[in-house]
Amino acid sequence: MKVNLGESDCLFRILMGTVLIALASTDQIDSWGWVAGPLLVLTGTLGFCGIYAILGLSSCQGKSTN
Repeated sequence: MKVNLGESDCLFRILMGTVLIALASTDQIDSWGWVAGPLLVLTGTLGFCGIYAILGLSSCQGKSTN
């Protein structure tokens, strides 16, 4: 699995995932927050996005994707 997310992309995903989990836990949003939130945190933590891989995209700048 190659890293295809840059540092700012990872941080944004982790932050947004945490917000979605918090909103879902307080019933501010529906149950989709329990799916999307952890998924964003996971992709941000791993530095890999499957959709980016399928589309051939990368937000890494100047890093090797090995």
